[in-house]
Amino acid sequence: MNMHKYGNLLIGMIFFCSGATTMCQEIRSMHELQVILTTAIHPVVVKFWMPGCPPCSKMAPIIDRLADIYTQCTFITCNILDAKEIALRYKIISVPTIIIFKHGAQWWNKTGTVSQKVLDEAIRAAF
Repeated sequence: MNMHKYGNLLIGMIFFCSGATTMCQEIRSMHELQVILTTAIHPVVVKFWMPGCPPCSKMAPIIDRLADIYTQCTFITCNILDAKEIALRYKIISVPTIIIFKHGAQWWNKTGTVSQKVLDEAIRAAF
């Protein structure tokens, strides 16, 4: 469980995609992301978020459902408060932001809430 200080609250968060079957990997460094991107055969979906963000919470079940469907993809979460280097590198100025990487390169991105249909179409097109 990851613990984060948010104001005067200490929030415990577990990052699950699709319940017990798939788990999103939480990354905190550019090195971690580069290793994943250079070794991934299939698309990599990265959700940039931060604690206390209602739109980020709204995206969580959508990401969960898509992780169940696209088990060959890698799903990553990136808390921009813990991974400032990554957020700066990809110019994340608002959350949630979803980036899909294809063959290690940024292929698609969207800031704000995204419908499951739109994200599903983007992931399918990345294959």
